[in-house]
Order: sequence, then C-alpha cells, then structure tokens
Amino acid sequence: MISDQGSAREVWYLLVSLEDETGNSAEVHVKDYLGWVPGQYVPLQREALRDPATGVHLKAFAHVPLAELQEAQSEILLRMAVPARIRPFDRNAPQTQELRVFNFYFVMAQTADNLERDWVFLATQYEIGQGEFGAEAVAVGWVELKYFQLWTTREAI
Repeated sequence: MISDQGSAREVWYLLVSLEDETGNSAEVHVKDYLGWVPGQYVPLQREALRDPATGVHLKAFAHVPLAELQEAQSEILLRMAVPARIRPFDRNAPQTQELRVFNFYFVMAQTADNLERDWVFLATQYEIGQGEFGAEAVAVGWVELKYFQLWTTREAI
C-alpha cells in the first residue's frame, strides 16, 4: 500500500502470519493478520544491509556514548547493557532483550543516519534463515543508533 500524505509518499506493508511458515508449501494460507507497518521499519531482505562503498555487511558495535560516560549517571552505563525494543522511536516499547556493550551485531534495517534520533534493527547473524536460524532465533530488535558505532569494513584493531 502507498499512502499519500501531503507531498510525501510512504510505503506500508501488511504483516501476516502463515499457516505453513516453512515456505515449502505450494499454496500460501494466511493464519492471522498482524497489522500495517510503515515500510521503513520492515527489513525486506534476509541479509544484513551492506555498506555501499565496501560491500561488506554492516555491523554495529555496542558502546556507551561519551556524553553519558562523562555524566556517569546513565542507566545504560550502570547496567553496561543497551535495551532492544519491539519497535523504533519508543523508549517505552516492550523490551526484547538487553545487549551487552562491546559486542557486535548485524544491521538488518536502519531508520536513517542521525545518531541522536534514529534507530537500527539488529540481528546476531548476517542472514536470517529458517528453523534454528529463523527470525525468532537471530533477530534482536530495535535499538537507538546513539549506542552503536557502525562498522563498515573487515578491518579490526
């Protein structure tokens, strides 16, 4: 669905759950309609995003921002963990898990590039597969971009 709102056009997707989630069925039957979601929040590929310059899968390194280190009052700093949530732009959304700082994750979707405002959808592996490597197993959730340094190369220190 494409929504015209003023001069901006926004793409929306209707999310559903299927009776046969394996993808092996010749026919597709919808089990449940989950709802409409803005397109920018839906990772359409099964692979992590790639850096356009290097072609390397985009990774994110969890850290505490310098401003919060200087304040030394941050709840993130005290727990040394970053909360992942079920949706972006909502710090009160239910938490999927806590991500330990100094760990790497793969970026599956990104709302934009503003460190203070935007969010990324992370996974523990670069590809979402099926079965034990399906979305339930490797998807982490939405986190604020300000807690991550994007890693666009294969180089390490």
